[in-house]
Amino acid sequence: MKKDIPTYEIFIDENEDSFVSAVALVDKPAIEKNFFAFNEHTKLQFSYDDERQELIGPAMIPDIEIYRKEQNTGAEYNVFFSKETIRQIAQVFFKKNFANNTNISHTDIPAHSY
Repeated sequence: MKKDIPTYEIFIDENEDSFVSAVALVDKPAIEKNFFAFNEHTKLQFSYDDERQELIGPAMIPDIEIYRKEQNTGAEYNVFFSKETIRQIAQVFFKKNFANNTNISHTDIPAHSY
C-alpha cells in the first residue's frame, strides 16, 4: 500500500545558488535507474575497456517521484523535477563548467570521469 505523503516539485534558481554542481555515481540511484558502462562498440556483454571508458545513464528523469525521508525529523515526502527544470539544470551545469564535477556516493571522493 502506498503511503499518503506530500509531493513537492523542485525548482532551481541560478541567482540564488540553488543549482546542481556535481553528479554522483551511486549504488542505488534515487531515480531507481542504473547506469551502464559501454566500450566503443556496444554489445550486450559487460566488459571492461582500459582505453575507452564510458558511463551512460540518466542523471535525472522528469516527473518521476523520488521518495525522501529526513534523518533528523523522520518527515517523509516525494519530490520531482519537471522536464523544463531538468533542461534548466543541464544548461546551468554546463554554463558553469561543472561537467567534470563527478563524485562517488555524494562524497568528496572524485569519480575521475572526464
